Amino acid sequence: KIMGYYDRFNKGGKKPKHQRSEKQKWVDKLDRLMSVYIRMRDSREFHYKYFRCISCGRILPIDQADNGHYCGRTHMSLRFDTRNQNAECKRCNRFSSDHLIGYRKNLIMKLGRLAYLQKHPHVPLDMEEVKRLGEQQVDLLEVMKHQAKNWSVFELQELYKYYAALILKMNEEKEYNVITLENGIEYTEIDRINFNNNCYVVLSNLDDPSDFCFRRLVNDNNQEYIVGLENREEFNNVLKLFNDKYNS
Repeated sequence: KIMGYYDRFNKGGKKPKHQRSEKQKWVDKLDRLMSVYIRMRDSREFHYKYFRCISCGRILPIDQADNGHYCGRTHMSLRFDTRNQNAECKRCNRFSSDHLIGYRKNLIMKLGRLAYLQKHPHVPLDMEEVKRLGEQQVDLLEVMKHQAKNWSVFELQELYKYYAALILKMNEEKEYNVITLENGIEYTEIDRINFNNNCYVVLSNLDDPSDFCFRRLVNDNNQEYIVGLENREEFNNVLKLFNDKYNS
């Protein structure tokens, strides 16, 4: 619905030179949704406010999280595999050339714990077995990345529905403020983006997490309220920042 909102805003503008295929549109939509899901999943233990970086292990505010891939997105067989996607700090994901060393080490322990608890739900952790199970999982990912995968539109749509439902379920656990916009639809704040000395609020539809919109935050005499964006240029700038963040 972001694209739908953009299309309505952009009436009369120039058409893009290259139209994306239906499948590519769904790949992009699912990428953005998965990025939201991974951030929420990996901040759940910290009440959705903080996360632990998969590479360096630091605990940081959730707005500093990227969706870090162990095997890059070019490997379509793993592009939407949640084992391959983990919250990673921006420093590690974007600026550290050796971040995969820590990523692999911590991913082994993370996946190993999950596999151990599934196998022995009521048994104390045996760290040697945890490591062995984790290594098996990571080795499997490294094999799977070489497999070809041609996603169908139907498969992408079904994955989208599945992870959208999980996001809705996690949203029910969160403490959030409900904001009713001028269209009568209820939204909740999921993020803030700073640009040109302004703060923009990212709002998500409570009933449909794929429906995002943006508002500018105004502080007047210590009272905060949100207003609509002034023009297409402002909207395009915020949309680009949003896409850059949630495609990371």
